[in-house]
Amino acid sequence: MVDVVISVWGDPSRWKRVKGYCVELPNGGCFFTASRPYRSSLGALMEAFGGSRVLLFASSTLGDPSVGCYGDLVDSVYDFVDSLLRAGEYCSDNSRVSVVVLPGVGRFERGVVRSFLGGLGQFRVAAFLKTLDFLVEYRPERVILDLTHGLNYMPTYVRLSVFDALTCYSALAKVGVKLLVYNSEPFPEGAEEACGLNIMLVEDYWFEPRWALGRLYDRLASSFTIWLKPTPIKSVFGRRLPAYSGDGWRSLYRCTAKLVKAASWGFIIPLAESVEELSSLGLAALKCELEHFSYLRDCEDLVEVCGSTLRYLFSPIYEAALLLGFAEAVKPLDLKLRRVDGGFSGVDLRMLADGLLQKTPLELFKHEWGQIVDRVRLFRCLGLDMSGWRRLKAYTEVSNLRFGGKSLIECMREAESLGSNLDAEKLMRELGCEVDRALAEGERVDEAERRNFIAHAGLERNITLVSVRGDDILVKYDENLRERVEKIIRELS
Repeated sequence: MVDVVISVWGDPSRWKRVKGYCVELPNGGCFFTASRPYRSSLGALMEAFGGSRVLLFASSTLGDPSVGCYGDLVDSVYDFVDSLLRAGEYCSDNSRVSVVVLPGVGRFERGVVRSFLGGLGQFRVAAFLKTLDFLVEYRPERVILDLTHGLNYMPTYVRLSVFDALTCYSALAKVGVKLLVYNSEPFPEGAEEACGLNIMLVEDYWFEPRWALGRLYDRLASSFTIWLKPTPIKSVFGRRLPAYSGDGWRSLYRCTAKLVKAASWGFIIPLAESVEELSSLGLAALKCELEHFSYLRDCEDLVEVCGSTLRYLFSPIYEAALLLGFAEAVKPLDLKLRRVDGGFSGVDLRMLADGLLQKTPLELFKHEWGQIVDRVRLFRCLGLDMSGWRRLKAYTEVSNLRFGGKSLIECMREAESLGSNLDAEKLMRELGCEVDRALAEGERVDEAERRNFIAHAGLERNITLVSVRGDDILVKYDENLRERVEKIIRELS
């Protein structure tokens, strides 16, 4: 089993030694006792979950703003934390620990008052981005989240960010992940050393991919009601916003909103189009921009330092990070989508449906696609040409023709159930003229109905075109009726 530990630290220089840290293990309530004393719960957890990689969040508030440059401040924090890890009292193996310095806020007195002023958005966004990167890199089956240390908002925001990052990872990588959340008993007040302190298992979650996908769609849908203007950053002290990729963020917002709505209702062609469009966006550039706004890279233009006071002038929007994380995870699916003469392959659409649709819309799509497959088989039995693009309505009209008191599609299914085939030659002799009329009627466009669009997974018969190339069925929308499709989708809540 691949384990990773994620931990957040406040000020480790003040922590005292604990002999015999005891870690509550999952599935049974037994305890693991650390082999040696530690000044941090991290060491005991690394022993209990041997071989695990560690993502350690430290705060920029451990540094001194008077150094004058935010980059130098962050470097000094890295050096400080690294020196503690190498000393051996804070972890069991420093080579397995990756440290990330997050932009923290607060006022601290260490001889002089050091102030870090600004919003909290940058801390949460940075924690989310770095957690998701870490999960994608190491692909864990179990995540151990240590909330023993940290000040005020730190454990809260790390827990929220880790939960959202795990939701993205599980839903779109299609892997089940266990989340174990730990917190220690309080250190005895006034003591210089403690013995047998328990690190308690306080939350035990299982991220099942389908459940995670549903939660992710709900989370994103909620974001669209909060984040009404797709800007990735806001001003904290009234300063003019720095330049950002307005068109890129608006495109990401619009495309993700369409994808979430299409997935929620089971509209398979709009879903495929959204995934295709997402892949064309410059997500790498948007991510670099958001990391910049989260004080993770090249951010001297975003801070103001005056003596021992540092101001984060701007704060990133968390909803922007959530959309970006979702889009990055969805983007690889486009590698499996291919267009033939503008149409999507049925093989690819079934793959996409399995990956992005929840149970109810997935069953709806499977039923509707099964209807198309049956109608194609009927056309093949009757020897009708399917190489060009025909309206789905034409397939429906021919399938509904009556013969011997039954529809042709029913006749075909009955014959197949008996292990035989339709007598196509006889049928065409008797129904040839009706088939021609049905094909002609099928190309006459009626008004696309909202109810039918919803009921048939977006495969509404007037606007959907079908073609068969070899064994593959292709579908696309009639571009002359595109506005009808967009209008129906726009008006859905």
